[in-house]
Order: sequence, then C-alpha cells, then structure tokens
Amino acid sequence: MFTHLDDTVNFPKGTDDKFLQKCIQALSSHAHFAPAGAGRFLIKHYAGDVIYDSDGFCDKNKDVLFDDLILGNIVIVIVYFIFI
Repeated sequence: MFTHLDDTVNFPKGTDDKFLQKCIQALSSHAHFAPAGAGRFLIKHYAGDVIYDSDGFCDKNKDVLFDDLILGNIVIVIVYFIFI
C-alpha cells in the first residue's frame, strides 16, 4: 500500500482516486484489504476493521521534508561557492 501511495504522490498528476484504484487493483485479493464504497477502503487491523476515506490521503502523505532538505542543500552549496 505504501508503494502505491509513494508512486501516486510522486507522480505530478497523482490523485486520491488514482491511489485508491491502484490499491483496489493490487490488493483486492488481500485478506486485510477491501474496497468500502465510493472513495473509501477498509483495512482489517488486529484490533478491528477500520474504514479510511481516500479524500486528501495523498496530500497528507506528501514528503515536504525531502523537498525542504533539497532546497536547503542547494542554498548551502550556493553560499559556499560565493564565499570561497
């Protein structure tokens, strides 16, 4: 599931619906996953079944820390070459 989330989030036109479709396509035969209606899926946890809404799922899981680190490293390199 996390692989499908990463693939969807890193794709420029990735949407919550595309993420859900990838999960349904790949995991529908898995014992702990099931579609649960429009825009929703069910995960069978050890403590019970939990229904998740895919709306906003991709936005909540974007890796903004990685983008911040890349930008920070670029600034450090530029500053280094200015003062060397």
